[in-house]
Amino acid sequence: MYVLTSLPIMVQTRINPIVVIVVILVIIAIASGAWFFLRKGTEINNDDAQDDDMNRGPTARAGLDRVISPGETVVLDGSLSNDPDGDSLSYSWDVDDSVDSNGDGIYDNDADHIGVVVEHTYPLTEMTMTYRVTLNVSDGKKYDKDTLLVTIYVGSSEDPVDINMSCSYTIIPPPLPGDPYYTVTIESVSSQENILNFSYVLRSPDGDVILEGGVFPLMAAPPNATIRYVDSNPRYQDVSAGDVVLIKDIQPVLEGSSFEIYYKTFNMPAGNITLTRS
Repeated sequence: MYVLTSLPIMVQTRINPIVVIVVILVIIAIASGAWFFLRKGTEINNDDAQDDDMNRGPTARAGLDRVISPGETVVLDGSLSNDPDGDSLSYSWDVDDSVDSNGDGIYDNDADHIGVVVEHTYPLTEMTMTYRVTLNVSDGKKYDKDTLLVTIYVGSSEDPVDINMSCSYTIIPPPLPGDPYYTVTIESVSSQENILNFSYVLRSPDGDVILEGGVFPLMAAPPNATIRYVDSNPRYQDVSAGDVVLIKDIQPVLEGSSFEIYYKTFNMPAGNITLTRS
């Protein structure tokens, strides 16, 4: 007697090699496309980062401190600002850093005026006021800022003030470092007035302006500044006999340069002296 048993039946399926090749090519294409886009995205990010690294920021130059009379319009000129890459720059002026005009909590970034050269008229005042002005310059990616002081002088007297000065020359002996400097000493003042009422001009022997501005900010000038003012009695902050102006003998200051001091406005000269090494 025969016993029939179930045996597994092996079914052979032929795989078309062309289909296999097509599938493999599709997988390769998908993988290659993904790799290309990932690589391209990385390159774009790297290029952006490299552009940021290569971009050099601008340098803001707001100009010298200004001294004006009440009601006078001040001209603010940022044309000495520059960008080492030659990028076009945008300019905005904040004319009073004690006021946050745009309410963002930052007091020196208000765009009160836009442009390289702008004009501003401060409110009339019966007392001397000083405003800190900030120039913000940007090349679109990086920015810089610079400040100047605008002082509105309201003097206590309309009479002219006469100031007599003398000049000596100081050379710092080695091994102490330091540049030689001219020492301008105020010998006498016809009327003691608040230092805020005075401005100065430092001129080259040819008459060109080297520095100018209010005398008061010179009291806070750092030791390495070209010009500093030392008040003999800082408690009263007036211009008086014994006060000293220290002027470094470095370019562009030359022997024969002149230091001029003015009362209230540049229309009221108070005194001047020629810098000499003798």
